Amino acid sequence: MEGIAEEVPGVKIINPGVKSFARAKAKINADYLGDYNKIKDVARAAFVTTKDNDFKSILKIYKKCKETGFATVQTKNSFRQIPNGPNYADLKVIKMVNGVYAEIQFMIKEIHVVK
Repeated sequence: MEGIAEEVPGVKIINPGVKSFARAKAKINADYLGDYNKIKDVARAAFVTTKDNDFKSILKIYKKCKETGFATVQTKNSFRQIPNGPNYADLKVIKMVNGVYAEIQFMIKEIHVVK
């Protein structure tokens, strides 16, 4: 993913690493009634723009990620759900990478600062 970020000026990658076992277990119990098959963000990373309101870079990096060849399992675009301006908005894509779900978030700088 670092290589993809280098291809699009104005985008950096945030890699928090793998979700801890304790946090994953808490999320599985709280959100999925103990069904560990439903968690999809144990492996995760985010692409964040380095400039405010840089939706063009988000679109470019999203298109680059689609070209990776990894299967897209799910997409959630909350940028479209902002009637009166963003409180929080991102694009989340779940990919299947070597048999493991990986969540990739795409967000503009302002949203990342708030998050």
